[in-house]
Amino acid sequence: GESLEDETRQKNIVERFLDMISDPNITFLLLSLGSIALFYEIVAPGHIFPGVFGAIALIIAFFSLSVLPFNRAGLALILVAFILFALELFVTSHGILGIGGVVALVLGGLVLTSGNPPDFQVSKWLIYSLAAGIGAFFLFVVTSIIRVRRMPAVVTTTLVGRQVVARSPLVPTGMVFLD
Repeated sequence: GESLEDETRQKNIVERFLDMISDPNITFLLLSLGSIALFYEIVAPGHIFPGVFGAIALIIAFFSLSVLPFNRAGLALILVAFILFALELFVTSHGILGIGGVVALVLGGLVLTSGNPPDFQVSKWLIYSLAAGIGAFFLFVVTSIIRVRRMPAVVTTTLVGRQVVARSPLVPTGMVFLD
């Protein structure tokens, strides 16, 4: 058998890290925050950090899921939630896709580790608060986008007298570039 020395030895840093990420709450957070970060990098490319963080977070989350017992339907619902959030920004649905995303995220979080002992389930408090935070964020973003789209075009007279380069014929309209 194993000696007492093997049983009482201290865990190294890798073992402590693996213990930490095998927590269903950490996995749910990594899935959610990683998806948001990747989504942000896709929508606003060039920031680099969100894309790197999102990719690493999702890889660690999927590794954690390989250790934890989980329901594939829960994972699918979480991924569908972020697809719906992304579509909300590009499709005029007046918030319906965002609401669907919040519902899918809550259901996904509840189903992800359902059937496991309570210590291996995602905290309902975490699910509801994360869904509320993400829902509020998307509500703010969507209302801002809708408000900007409804604003009339603003034409300023400060361009009078400035030099521009015509890139297409100006008969009767065309496109010019300034600076």
